[in-house]
Amino acid sequence: MRLVVFTILFLIGTSTFAQNDFYKLNFGLQSAIGFAWAHDDKVSTIKDTYLSNLTFEISKYHFGNMAEKLCKKGYYNGFQFSYFRFNNDILGHSYIASYFLEPILLKTENIKLSLRAALGLAYANNPHDSITNPLNKNYSLYVNPYLNLGLNVRYQINGGSAIKACVHYNHISNGNIQDPNYGLNFPSMSLGIEKTINTYKNTQKIIDEKSNWRLDLALFASNKSSTLSLKDRFWVYGLGLNLSRKVNLLHAYTIGAECMADESVRFLYQMELRKGRSFYRLGANVGHEFLLGSKFIFSQQIGVYIFNQTPYISWIYHRWGLNYKLTENIMIGSNLLADLQKANFLDLRMTYSIIKK
Repeated sequence: MRLVVFTILFLIGTSTFAQNDFYKLNFGLQSAIGFAWAHDDKVSTIKDTYLSNLTFEISKYHFGNMAEKLCKKGYYNGFQFSYFRFNNDILGHSYIASYFLEPILLKTENIKLSLRAALGLAYANNPHDSITNPLNKNYSLYVNPYLNLGLNVRYQINGGSAIKACVHYNHISNGNIQDPNYGLNFPSMSLGIEKTINTYKNTQKIIDEKSNWRLDLALFASNKSSTLSLKDRFWVYGLGLNLSRKVNLLHAYTIGAECMADESVRFLYQMELRKGRSFYRLGANVGHEFLLGSKFIFSQQIGVYIFNQTPYISWIYHRWGLNYKLTENIMIGSNLLADLQKANFLDLRMTYSIIKK
């Protein structure tokens, strides 16, 4: 599964948005400071934990007529490779590789303000171990999915170099594949330099720009662990219905509903002798999709549970997903559901789409 995710990210980075007029190839280097957020009483052992960081980036700055049709000011995309070191031995240090997409929000002659979303994998060297590291409740696997949301400012100091300042929110979690998994959240601030290597012109054929509607019917399932019983595993399975409106080559907006059954909740009710409670949940959500070329869709959704009888699960949730189109009407993918700041489960899914052009 990890190899599949890495391959998907590689293909996205090398083939997405080849249809734009021009792009500049950039290399960047930056250093960051930040802290680990003790967002739950169960992870109070990481309170007052600080971090240092070094990041290397390879990016493309897309501009020209086609880039401006995707994002009015142009956009960046590329890969970042990061090293994070925490001053708390419980967390150790992490190596992260991720793909990012970064539309420009504001552009002047010398300044660019942009919003970054990144998805990747993190190798963290000191996961939870009942004997050697029992205090680490944040993560329990060496390799975990990584998410990032950030705001970047670039100041052009000459024709080929820019100073870059960034504020980022970073998240590492395995989606309850293995517990304990309270997640590692660490805000950071960085300063660095970016160098343009060369400017290139794209000659590939432009894809169809017509907006359309897409109705998705998704079947999903997950096999997760639970702090209620670390030796057992529990199935989550469900059905989702999603309506997507494509507004241009890059963006689509969504509204949807879903129903899911969580076997770990049924186990909780049996342990607490609660009768008459349902382990089903019904949710409604709205969201956004990045349409990454003709094959990939990166989705972000926020939702509320219309029906939820589980006391320890928040009524508000959010989802982050990556789908790959096998055909025009069939997709496979993975989606992470989190209740506020804590991941609930990471699912695998198959989706059938009805498309109206």
